Amino acid sequence: MAVEGQKLCVSVSVLALIVGILPVSGIAADASPEQVIFARKANERELGGAYAELRDELKKKKPLQFLIREYGGQIASWAQDQSHWYPEGSGPASGEATNAKPEIWTEREEFDALYAEFLVEANKLSELSYEEDNVAIAAQLDVTGKACVACHERFKNKDEHEFEF
Repeated sequence: MAVEGQKLCVSVSVLALIVGILPVSGIAADASPEQVIFARKANERELGGAYAELRDELKKKKPLQFLIREYGGQIASWAQDQSHWYPEGSGPASGEATNAKPEIWTEREEFDALYAEFLVEANKLSELSYEEDNVAIAAQLDVTGKACVACHERFKNKDEHEFEF
């Protein structure tokens, strides 16, 4: 069953890339606020999914190191791309449904500082995932998750899909 769900997730991601909703290098500059918010939510789910998969893999009796590297890399990749997810005009003022608080745009320096911290921790996680020290990787995953939550607590309205770290 998990394989079918993964195939569906991959299929949706590939379809989104093909139709241009989720360009590989970020959200298209000419995208409407609705498209930006849709892509941002999808990207956040992918990032959270990679986090959950890595957390679950690390809990296994015999975790597969290639999966740990893959999920660590995905987290870092999504984190890097995240700098494009919050362009001007894609907040609540757009009239579109979003959990992003308006403070993202009015207090941008603080938002960018929290993002930069998250990016540093995500990159450390990715690098560490190649060391095969699963205790250290799990500890760094926790640090990375807390950096993510720090931004959520300040700049995101909670929703029913909120991920618990």
